[in-house]
Amino acid sequence: MLAFFALVLPLVLFPVITYAVDVAVLSTTAAALQAATAQAAEVAAEQIDVGAVRAGAGLTLDPPQASRVAAQVLLEAEPGASVDFFEVVGLKVTLAASERVAPALPLWPGSVTLHALATAVLVSGYDSPSSL
Repeated sequence: MLAFFALVLPLVLFPVITYAVDVAVLSTTAAALQAATAQAAEVAAEQIDVGAVRAGAGLTLDPPQASRVAAQVLLEAEPGASVDFFEVVGLKVTLAASERVAPALPLWPGSVTLHALATAVLVSGYDSPSSL
């Protein structure tokens, strides 16, 4: 009877342990991807179109510059990530990113694609303390 447990118990526990390790790695990677996506959206929302502001058109964003900066910030934080969707509407930036992740332990075939979505809005500040 002890031989049965010695042979069967590892066969049952090994997949459970492998699954637990993979879930921990995937959740950590998903959190890092979400943080990198949020940071990239925030930095992109800071890309003010200086020419439009100087011309008196008001506060607007520079979409091409914002797109370049968002991709650069995302790739610096998460080298395996890619930008799936980028949009600038007014002062609002929306960024969607994804990353393919292989399992930590190669027991399961294939890979998992993680997705993250972040939105950032540029809000104008105040001119002086009395303008509040």
